[in-house]
This record gives sequence, structure tokens and C-alpha cells, in this order.
Amino acid sequence: MMQHTILLPFSRKQLGTPHTPSDASGAVKYHTFPHPQTRCEKRRARGRWQPSRNKCDRDTYNRLKRNLQTAMKEARNATFEQFITSISPDDTSLWKATKSFKRPQVSIPPIRKSDGSWAKSDTDKSADFGDHLHHVFTPHSFFHTHDFVVSASLDVPCPMSLTISPFSLAEMSAVIARLNVHKAPGYDLISGKVLRELPPAAVALHTTLFNSILRLSY
Repeated sequence: MMQHTILLPFSRKQLGTPHTPSDASGAVKYHTFPHPQTRCEKRRARGRWQPSRNKCDRDTYNRLKRNLQTAMKEARNATFEQFITSISPDDTSLWKATKSFKRPQVSIPPIRKSDGSWAKSDTDKSADFGDHLHHVFTPHSFFHTHDFVVSASLDVPCPMSLTISPFSLAEMSAVIARLNVHKAPGYDLISGKVLRELPPAAVALHTTLFNSILRLSY
């Protein structure tokens, strides 16, 4: 009788290992499963049980399913054992097995569109993302209730108050004389030492500028 075999590939998740066994060319190794008739019998038993819903047919289907699961588990264990025994510190197989442990598993969640369907292509994803940004970053209305309050406040004339007495040349000179020459200058880079070196005409000009600011309320 002819011996039939089928080849079962095993992924990382099925093997529980970070590296799938492969040969020198990079091709994934397969483990030989020598009982393909078990799978065919299970499918035929499932086909008999689904329309009849007979208890005997269900028991037969469950028994064949357990036998197939046991055989596949043994095949996976054999492949895992073969992979473990093939690891050697003399080549790069040990480094390849531990490489995936340090690699973070990044999962990209699916995108659901506004109509409830899933965005599968890149065009659908970009269009849905553009619609989301369009609704999130909607500009505020130009006419806001606070705008009228601000406009009314700006149109109010200046409140009536007592005028500030203008600065005199002696007060300006006394303030400049009390400046600390060791302090750092501001954004205008004018230090206290520069102000102390001003001639009397420059001090009088500064006094006129400050008095003009008070007079014009600028």
C-alpha cells in the first residue's frame, strides 16, 4: 500500500518559539504528518453529523477530532524539539532565536469608516483620516458673542481721572544716578552704565519723551 504524507507548516505562534526552523537558504522547514486519512475521516464525520444531529455521529466526529488534534500536537512538538536541538552557539542560529525576544510587537488597529465598514485599502484609510482631521480641526465661528463685548470695550472713551504730573529733569537725573551699573541690560541692550554716560541734552530728550507718553496716554 502506498504511503501518503502531507506537509504541515508551523508558524511562530503555533510553535511558541521566536524563530521558525529554516535551512541555510531561509526556507521554512516542514514536519511530515503521516496520516492524511484521519483528516478526511473527520471531515466526512462532520458532514454526516451536521445535517443529522445524531448523537452517535457527534460522538464519532468528536473522537476523530480529538485524534487529529493529538496527532497535530505531536507533530508540533516534534518540530519544536528538532528546532531546539538544532540550535548551536557555534553559528548564528542561537542569535536568530533570541533576536525576536527584544523586538517589540507593534499592532496596528483596524480603521472603521463613518458608515460602519472597515477601511482596507490605503486610499480608504487616507480618505477616512482626512475626514477625521476635517471634523476635528474645524475653525471657530468668526462672529462670537465675546467679539461684541470686546468691541464695545474698545469703543468706550478713556475714563476721567486725574492727570499724572510730568517728570522733571531733576527727577530723571536722580533716577539715572541710582541705576545699578552691574545689572544685565534688557532687550534694547542699554545698560545702566550707558545711561549714566548720557549728556544733559540726551537726558532732557528722554524726559520729553516720557512726558509725551503721559500726555497722549500711549
